[in-house]
Amino acid sequence: MSKLKRHNLKGDDLALWIYDAIEYVKKNPTKIQTYGGIAAGVLIGAIILYAAVSTSMKNVKGQFSQAQVAYQQCVPGEKEGYTKAKDVFTSIINKYGFTKEAKFARFYKGACCYYLGTYDDAKACFEEFLEKCPKHPLAPAAYCRIGNIYEQKKEFSKAIDSYKSLLKNYPQSFEVHEADLSLGRCYQKMGNIQQAKKVYGKIITSSVWADEARFWWKNL
Repeated sequence: MSKLKRHNLKGDDLALWIYDAIEYVKKNPTKIQTYGGIAAGVLIGAIILYAAVSTSMKNVKGQFSQAQVAYQQCVPGEKEGYTKAKDVFTSIINKYGFTKEAKFARFYKGACCYYLGTYDDAKACFEEFLEKCPKHPLAPAAYCRIGNIYEQKKEFSKAIDSYKSLLKNYPQSFEVHEADLSLGRCYQKMGNIQQAKKVYGKIITSSVWADEARFWWKNL
């Protein structure tokens, strides 16, 4: 079990009280006999905290599962479903920030915001997700979506930086094919035709996205 840190307990007064009491006991072992009531209080508090955390874990798992299903059933262009799913993911982040579900919820909230067209909110969610979970299997997809957002905003240089980060940090991920194609598309939109041809040429000879690269090549 990983060591409990104070910043993990932010926002939970009960947990903070228990944490402070434990730290006091650690720093003042000679006073335990005098203040035996503290140890008893810590024990009681720990039992209460364990029960509360167990209940919270059950709640967050159920809510996250339901939100995932709702997200997967959403249809692009229909905002109602994405709005409802986003609200649930937001609630999970706010109420259960210390859980792994809350970390994953940031990615899904970002995806909902992306489909809702609120690109700045989506980018913020993806960036926070990457900060907290850089090694998560969804991390390459987060980089890809950030690049897509910059493309939507016509900030092609920043989009290229995001795609290159994906290629550098996750060279074995499935998203590298999409990132390669997106790089070529950005170069093309910036008027750098030679660089676009170079990227498309590599994709055509070695990628599952070869047909897409041929399409963009024809439009050079």
